[in-house]
Amino acid sequence: MFKVVLTGGGTGGHFYPLMAVAEELPTQFSKNKLQPPTMYYMGPTSFDEEVLRLYGIVYIPCPAAKIHRIKELKYIIENIFNVVQVIGAVVVALVRLFRVYPDVVFSKGGYAAFPVVCAAKILGVPVVIHESDTTFGRTNNFTLSFAEYITLGFEELFNLLTKEQKEKAAVVGIPIRKALFKKNNPNAFDILKIDPNKKTILVLGGSQGSEFINDTIVDILPELLQEYQIVHQVGLKNIKNMRDLVKSIFPHEEGLKGYYLTDFFDQFHLCLAYQTASLVITRAGSGVLFEIAEWGIPTLIIPIPQEISHDQTKNAYAFARMTHATVVEQPNVTKDLMLFTINKILTDSVALEKSIVAMQKFARRDSAEKIASVIAHIAKNHE
Repeated sequence: MFKVVLTGGGTGGHFYPLMAVAEELPTQFSKNKLQPPTMYYMGPTSFDEEVLRLYGIVYIPCPAAKIHRIKELKYIIENIFNVVQVIGAVVVALVRLFRVYPDVVFSKGGYAAFPVVCAAKILGVPVVIHESDTTFGRTNNFTLSFAEYITLGFEELFNLLTKEQKEKAAVVGIPIRKALFKKNNPNAFDILKIDPNKKTILVLGGSQGSEFINDTIVDILPELLQEYQIVHQVGLKNIKNMRDLVKSIFPHEEGLKGYYLTDFFDQFHLCLAYQTASLVITRAGSGVLFEIAEWGIPTLIIPIPQEISHDQTKNAYAFARMTHATVVEQPNVTKDLMLFTINKILTDSVALEKSIVAMQKFARRDSAEKIASVIAHIAKNHE
């Protein structure tokens, strides 16, 4: 019986691409004339138990600790304690991975994957990695030296590899679950309670939401609702405050006609949101950018500042170069600039068409299939 361990996480940008590959693994093992593998997910939390059950994935708890990049005293002190936790997490991962002894570990990187890939290295288990961003995260950068195969989201990163690394690497895009592939639901506008005859702005802040983007949108909400509709995903931790804030601005429900507020999208409602959107306003998480490209939607990107997230600004500009998306860096965001930029994007029909065409060329549907095929091939040789 073949066994594959999936690891990585902390955010949906790590977790859901893992699930996209898990969805494809049984098919690729079958194509290689192998029995479907038993799949495990190792991380500090199960993140989405419903999705794990859907794909028949066994969850194995494995602690992890994040080492902060910010050079402030409180973070430096916290990092000292976190290093001790990381060492302990590697020991736990070693014991639990040994019990499973998989044929392959597939890592999306992130602090949650570090103990698992360390354990895999010690046990001699082949590791396949995927890097979604335009620069390697610390865990994937550490894993490069012993990874059996390297898969990448962006072409820029391939050019930074050594000659030896390029021989075991490929640019495959970012795995997207099949349920998020472009498809039309005739009831999409009715389900979201919005008007099919008005342009809709979809605001996404990632699985946890973005307080900065939320506050920015609320600040211009009265002006936006005069011309457009808003579908706004604010994050689980932000939903109560956002409801109260919006209610204080619009005490009467009539004023909120055309505004759909939610904490989190499951994949069904996310597809509806993409289908109805004329413009997406988002952070620069690579997973969501590839989903948007799949749907061919013009995009306004506000990346997390570089001192907080080292990769988002580079992701945003790399994506913009290939898709004609618009980037506004967070320190430059003002009420007037946001209104001007949104109106410019949505009223320039020639630029909109160029962006849609470029998005469709950039999108990759076969990323999960390619990665799963690599995993199946390595598992077969490992046997």
